[in-house]
Amino acid sequence: MWRSIFFLGTLACVSTAQAELSIKQNEKGEVVSISGLATPDGCRPFEMKGVVVKREFREDEMVLAGLVLEAADGTRTFVNVLAVPESLNLSSRGNFIRGMQLFSRVGRSVSTVIYSCGAAGRTLFLDAI
Repeated sequence: MWRSIFFLGTLACVSTAQAELSIKQNEKGEVVSISGLATPDGCRPFEMKGVVVKREFREDEMVLAGLVLEAADGTRTFVNVLAVPESLNLSSRGNFIRGMQLFSRVGRSVSTVIYSCGAAGRTLFLDAI
């Protein structure tokens, strides 16, 4: 519960610039990358590679809310995932949700772009995976 309160408080304090959401697919129609999830103002982006060790879903149990990444040195980091943009059409929304579920499968190695926000950059938001 406290994590939810902290997360909502952070969202209220951090204004987000509208990123151009990009869902790239291969010739088979499979989602291969998602980017432009978040570009909070005043935050610093960085790249991180790791293995997904845990994921959390929103109340509907379909949309990803956050994930825990383990780096090569064994450190773990919780990364918030912002909600699905309302502007997406149903097809893009389905691709987005399916892609995020597949990319965040526990045990999968991922490359990400993450924004570090807040006091000492302790609040992290996923921008690309």
